[in-house]
Amino acid sequence: MKRHKLFPLYIKLLFVLAGVGGGAGIAELWARQMTSRYDATRFFVPSEDPQLLYELKPGVSGLFDGLSLGRLPETHLSINSVGFRGKEYPVSKPENTYRIALLGDSVAFGWGVEIEDSIGYQLEMLLNRRKRQNKRFEVLNFGIPGYNTAQEVRLLEIKVLPYSPDLILLFFTQNDFCPAIDISRIRARWGWLLQRSALARIMLAWVLVRQNAGHLRTYASGPGLREIEMALSRLASLSKEHNFSVVVTFDYTDGLCKIVEDYAKSRSLRMVTFNYSGVLSGFHEQTKFPAPDSHPNTIGHRLMAIMTYRVLTERGILR
Repeated sequence: MKRHKLFPLYIKLLFVLAGVGGGAGIAELWARQMTSRYDATRFFVPSEDPQLLYELKPGVSGLFDGLSLGRLPETHLSINSVGFRGKEYPVSKPENTYRIALLGDSVAFGWGVEIEDSIGYQLEMLLNRRKRQNKRFEVLNFGIPGYNTAQEVRLLEIKVLPYSPDLILLFFTQNDFCPAIDISRIRARWGWLLQRSALARIMLAWVLVRQNAGHLRTYASGPGLREIEMALSRLASLSKEHNFSVVVTFDYTDGLCKIVEDYAKSRSLRMVTFNYSGVLSGFHEQTKFPAPDSHPNTIGHRLMAIMTYRVLTERGILR
């Protein structure tokens, strides 16, 4: 008799579980239509340096379509043997070669565009069209998605300087004011789920977006700004010590951007600054991916390369 009374409870429980499972299945199907097909965290590994936290995984390649609440065009990523995007370059700089090293986050990296369409590749092509005393230009892409300024300057110290750069092109974005996020740690903890579930990937993207927005409100004007000031001072010291020029670019205009420019001027830091935002915002629909992803698209990268080329050549920066 007791078993008979409990029987309807089992049925109800099965209905509840079926409803939850069905809801989760529908949510997963929706997520697969709305977000990236591939786990972007598979391109990252933990770094032995405690300040860098993570690096790009050397030798890995595969398809990529973003890490956002929308889906980017499918592109192919190939990380070279030393852990940077693009072709292999010898550490020793060839004779009659002028080397430019790109430092930055996902914008410098070329998020969502093929390597041939990225600003680094396009800039190298433009520079080598010039006839300048038989000098060849190389543009090495050391951009790593998610990095802030402090990480980028640290990367310069331990990974980039051996390549003897003549000029550092530092890409500055709003998330440079935010604390570093350890993507490799997320990968270690949730990688198995991120590989299998689009819903998990969309939730991760949402969390990261919300987290960055919160940091910009609370962290940027305090610890974030102090970290940037320390990083810029270190960059200036390295510039004098290793005899390279520094050009800092911005892809937005607000009070934080002005703070960085004013700080550089007040400390007489040997830096040239310019801003992409006028070019990108003036043709926003043509130069950036649709919301919620605001990275420059192929057209945006080409316009940034042209603008950079003009700044470097017209201001007499190239030695």
